[in-house]
Amino acid sequence: MRANGPPAAHLALVASSLIISVGALRLPVADPELQNLTKRGAAHLRGAQAAEAEQNSTDEENSTGAADWPVPDNRTDVQSFKAVVDCATSVQNSSCVQYATGLHNSTGRPSNVRVQNFTATSALTDEEGSNPLVFMHMPFSFGHTLERIAMMPPTSDMNEYANVMVHATAIQARTYKLVHDVQHLREDLLEFTGRPDAIFWGHAHPQLMDYTGVTGFSCPLAFTPQVYWAEEYLQSYFGKQPLVFGLLRNPYERLVSIFRSGAAGYANSSSESYSRYLDTCDVNGWVRDSLQKFTDGAGVKGKSFDSCLFFPQSAYFAGPHGIKLAVDARKFPQSMNQVLHEHGLPDLQIKEQDIVQGLAVCDHVWAGSLTANVKDLIQKVYRSDFLLLCKHFGYCDFNEPSCISGVPGNCPGKVLAKELRKAGHSKEESRNIKYRRRLMLEHDIRVPGAELDHAIRRFR
Repeated sequence: MRANGPPAAHLALVASSLIISVGALRLPVADPELQNLTKRGAAHLRGAQAAEAEQNSTDEENSTGAADWPVPDNRTDVQSFKAVVDCATSVQNSSCVQYATGLHNSTGRPSNVRVQNFTATSALTDEEGSNPLVFMHMPFSFGHTLERIAMMPPTSDMNEYANVMVHATAIQARTYKLVHDVQHLREDLLEFTGRPDAIFWGHAHPQLMDYTGVTGFSCPLAFTPQVYWAEEYLQSYFGKQPLVFGLLRNPYERLVSIFRSGAAGYANSSSESYSRYLDTCDVNGWVRDSLQKFTDGAGVKGKSFDSCLFFPQSAYFAGPHGIKLAVDARKFPQSMNQVLHEHGLPDLQIKEQDIVQGLAVCDHVWAGSLTANVKDLIQKVYRSDFLLLCKHFGYCDFNEPSCISGVPGNCPGKVLAKELRKAGHSKEESRNIKYRRRLMLEHDIRVPGAELDHAIRRFR
C-alpha cells in the first residue's frame, strides 16, 4: 500500500534530520567485482529497461545500456547484495533499481512479503506474539537516536546509520511506481546492516517509510499519529498487546529545536523566508509565522511535511495504539536508558555521543528566548501537551522555560551549569561537563576519550 509523496523533498529532509550533508547523498557506486555480466542478468536488465520505457518515455535520456550496470554472480552473501543496493540507490535511474529487485528474486531469497515476520519488536516478541515495548516516533523527540541504537551494531557510527536510512528511503522514493517488490529490498538492506538482534523501531521499520496518502499527509507513516494509520499497518508494527512508548518534550523547547535545526523543510518555511528569520536568530518571528500557518490549516491542506511536524504530541497518545508510557525528554538520555533497562534491554544504552539532534545554528537561543506573547500562542496551540507534562511528570508551571542538560548544545552555556546542578551534579562536575560539551561541538568530537580529556585540560 503506497501513496504519492514528494520523494526529492523527503530525501532532503531525511538527510537533514540525520545530521548529514547533501554530499552524503552521493552514494557509493557498486563493487568493481560485480562487473562480470551474466546472460541471465543482462536479459533481466533488458526486460527492466523495456518496462521502464513503456511506463515513462520521458526517462529516456537517463537510461543506460546493460553493459554499464553491475550484475553479480549467484552469490547471496551480504557484501554482494549490498553492493547491488548501493548501485540501485546511488543513481537516478529506475532500471538499476528494477534490476536489483529482480536479482533479489533470482538468488533464492523468499519472494513473499515477510511483513508478519518483520515486526517492530521482533527481538522482544514473546511466545504469544505480544510486543511489550514499541516505540512511537514523534518528530523531534530523539527518535533517530533511539532507532539507531536499536537497529545498528554498537560499533557503528551516525554516518553509517544515516547512509542506511537514506538508502532505504531512496528505494521507496525512486521505485514508487515502478517496482512491486520494494518491501524486500528495504527489509534485506536493513537486516544486512543491522545487528543480529536488531529492533526496527519507527522510521527504521520498512513499512513505516511509506507515505500516508490516505490521510492527505505527505509525511512518512512513522511520523503520522497512529489514529490515521490503516489497520494493516497497525497490526504489522504494533503486534498484540503492545506497550507503546514515546518521549514527551516541552513544546517551547521542542519548537526552538526545530528552529535551530537549520533545515527549512523541517522549519515549515521556504528557504528564503526561513533564512530571513535565521539570519537574525528571530525564533519568535518564526514561531508566530509557523503556528499561524499551522492553525490556518496550511500545513494540512497544503499537504506539506510540516503537517505532521507541528502536530501536538498529544495526538500520538490517542486511540488504542496511542502512547501509554511517556518518557521524560527533559531528563534524556538518562530517562530513556532507565526505561530500556527496566524493560529487558540493558544493552541498549544511549551515550552522549549517540544523540542525534540537529542544533546547527543560533546556539544562544533557547526556550528562555521566547517572548510572553509567543509563549501564550504556544500554550494555546499545545495546551494538551502541557497538560500531559503536568500529568506524567509534574511539570505544571506552563510558563517555565526548560532545556535538556543531557543533550550537547541544547542548553546555552549560561544555562547549562544551572541545569546540571539541578540534575544533581556537583559544581566541579558541572564545570567539566560544560567544557567537554563545548569542545565536542566546536571540534566535532563524537567519541569522548583520552584525546578529549587532554583537550579539556589544555582548554582550561
